[in-house]
Amino acid sequence: MIYKWQLNGLDCAHCAGVIEQKVNKLELVDNCSVEFLSKIMTFETNEYDKVKDEIEKIVLKREPDIKIEVIKASDYKLSFDGVDCAHCASV
Repeated sequence: MIYKWQLNGLDCAHCAGVIEQKVNKLELVDNCSVEFLSKIMTFETNEYDKVKDEIEKIVLKREPDIKIEVIKASDYKLSFDGVDCAHCASV
């Protein structure tokens, strides 16, 4: 399953990368990406209940002021507001 968390208060691109790397090292996580601009972390796991607390600890250890908000699958949406370059839109 794919899960998305809004990381409200994430204010450091480097920290976003560190969080992404550490979550990707977890045995029960197949894939994790942290998009700094949107402040959204996406990860895949079939063991959400077993791994969610560990992921939260990783996030809060790096950025203790982050407020994590779980995004429901029904709320997923794509937005391309402000994309004014055909090449960037195709990537």
